[in-house]
Amino acid sequence: PHILLAVCEDHSNASTPIQVKNTLVLINTQSQSVTTLASGADFYASPKFNPQGSRLAWVQWDHPMPWDGSEIHVAKCVIKKKEGEGKEEYLEVEDEKIIGPRKDESATYPQWLSEHRLLFNSDKNGYQNPYIFDASLEGNDKTVPLLEEPRDEDFSAPMWSLGESYAAILDGEHVVLTAIREGRSVLYDARAPKASKDNLKEGLSSSRWKLKEIETPFVGISGLRTRGRNAATFIGETPDAPPVIVQLVSMSPSDHDSEGTYAVEELLPLPEKRREATERHFFSHPHPFWFKNGDGEDVHAVLYPPTNPHYLGPSDANERAPCIINVHGGPTGMAGMGLKMKVQYFTSRGVAWCDVNYGGSSGFGRRYMYVPSPFFLLSLGIERRVG
Repeated sequence: PHILLAVCEDHSNASTPIQVKNTLVLINTQSQSVTTLASGADFYASPKFNPQGSRLAWVQWDHPMPWDGSEIHVAKCVIKKKEGEGKEEYLEVEDEKIIGPRKDESATYPQWLSEHRLLFNSDKNGYQNPYIFDASLEGNDKTVPLLEEPRDEDFSAPMWSLGESYAAILDGEHVVLTAIREGRSVLYDARAPKASKDNLKEGLSSSRWKLKEIETPFVGISGLRTRGRNAATFIGETPDAPPVIVQLVSMSPSDHDSEGTYAVEELLPLPEKRREATERHFFSHPHPFWFKNGDGEDVHAVLYPPTNPHYLGPSDANERAPCIINVHGGPTGMAGMGLKMKVQYFTSRGVAWCDVNYGGSSGFGRRYMYVPSPFFLLSLGIERRVG
């Protein structure tokens, strides 16, 4: 309880931002001492002990960004004693293993399933998909996909900040995952295969998990966390209500053959009076679509048509409503489909709104983040598609 893992950002000898020194450190709150565990990389994130405290995993990368290339390090933790009178104990890491070649792959968000098995995401196949690393195995073949087949879905967003989570581990063989599909969030129940003599002999390579989508009304899911052995919590967004904190309770937490039935409960819902007062028929709902830009590249966008039950559009079929074309910040951001009152302000007054997830946006695979999308090419494609 007196040991704290942290990322130390040292500005003491930095006259420019690039000279800031980052290290992975261990803070002993009893002795008030700081021990450096890892150094040399430009950035560190997501340090995590396994449940037994015998291994440590973390993410590290160099300039510029973790989505360009990052790697996960896994090491043994060894307790040693300092020489001298007090012989104070301290921790060192050794026998480091590296997951992901830093320049070709973005490996992120490690979480321990058990003493030896580590869940993480990697875009080595083009999309951020889940993988398992088993530190107990001999040789180099210690990492396998969690999924039977790769999915064209990102199971995590780029690492913009510390502390994000895209998986809730209910136990070592049962996980709730979130992913981005066609610009919106989805939830999955993931369960390890039933143990058998055959797959125990074959080892990690046979451990493809059973995946089932969990139906929810939420188009945006963030902050997915574990809450006990059979529940998870997250922040859920819908197109016609403010975000809420949601609890997801598994009705069959330990059954490998279960279809993954869940109870969905809003922990902090809107007060009932406010919910009733919200005139949802004024809200414009998102209509996602793809279009070709001027270079022939596919681009994702979300259209919000003018919506107001008290007014009708022009009777002339050739007359179009004005449309605001919105380009989100980033460059690796993504325009989600949750309720945005700024959008509703315009759509309720006869103005359409179009969010463009231009080439460079996240949520559509690694290649999409590097597709150039000059504005004139986007404008040409949108004009053809939206009119």
